[in-house]
Amino acid sequence: DGKFSLRLLRVFSSMMNGYGIPKQADVEALLAWPCWQVDGKVSIDRLHIFAVMMHGRGMPDQTTAEAFLAWLPVRTEKSDKGQVYLRIACRAFAGIGVPDPKVLANIKAALRPYFTKDIADDEEHSSDSEDEQSEMGQLLKALTLFCAASAKWQRNLGEIQQFLAAYNTTSHSQTVVNTIMDSLLRILANHRQAGVRLWLEHHSRQPDSRGGLTAALSISAPLELAKFALKQLPESEWQDYIALCKNLLPTPDKEQWQALKPLRDLLNKRFSLTLSKRTMLEILWSHSDDNHPRYHEKINALLETVPATAQLTRLQQAFGQKKMQAFLDACLTWHNAVQQSANPAVVPELKIQEL
Repeated sequence: DGKFSLRLLRVFSSMMNGYGIPKQADVEALLAWPCWQVDGKVSIDRLHIFAVMMHGRGMPDQTTAEAFLAWLPVRTEKSDKGQVYLRIACRAFAGIGVPDPKVLANIKAALRPYFTKDIADDEEHSSDSEDEQSEMGQLLKALTLFCAASAKWQRNLGEIQQFLAAYNTTSHSQTVVNTIMDSLLRILANHRQAGVRLWLEHHSRQPDSRGGLTAALSISAPLELAKFALKQLPESEWQDYIALCKNLLPTPDKEQWQALKPLRDLLNKRFSLTLSKRTMLEILWSHSDDNHPRYHEKINALLETVPATAQLTRLQQAFGQKKMQAFLDACLTWHNAVQQSANPAVVPELKIQEL
């Protein structure tokens, strides 16, 4: 539109990192490609995704870019599934380059036999179809993208085939297979191919733990945390440890985790949402080990003083660790005074000298 665009400058800066300033004619030619047009305008969002994939690799090849975009589902008034796949490609192919449509076709053909029904190409391009077969086609394309995100995509393909074979996907209904596929995609989104390798490694030793493995690795958390849980803890505690400890620094070792069981039981009784349990644990864990037993035993008193975990979170952010400890101590003192007051109608003043 004739105006300077910082976002557009960043697009070319990312692609041309290490290549120098591009020629004006090359930039104008690239911007003229029809594949960038969305609603009659050049889509900076689409260019940004390609810039992430092409970071430090120069400008993309027009034939490859157009072929990849043609491989995506067609945008309709009801849905734009293609944008979802572009975001997957942006994450999976960052700095790797634009996916080769021929490789995508080979991977998709290799994965097809693991599903209950063939998925026709024309159905995959029918974004407004809401039947289960269309949903499976969409999941298969997403899986294909993750699988292709490496020069060693044949190895990725073999590992994903092992995962699907372990679930014997061809013997299940499409609804069940869709659920399995969704879990696999979560594992790939969280941990990339390393998550699938970890799943296969543990499944080879504990075949009966298939469901627990999948659920644990489907949680968005550091892979090292998941490795610790799978190696050190019983299967019944895998999900709790990963979900509750994902933000703790340092993370609890096995002995500390076991010592937290009374607190975890209290949090389970008090809260139904994992987020609330995790938030409360993060607040208490940030204080010294000497204070843990005292706070853990008085968790109900703390929550009666400040009943919402969101309020505690904001206080923690505003106060910092030292002042937050003073606040928690004051809450316990105040609660104890209320309990011992001869006249319950007279509520003592909450005083925090250190704040």
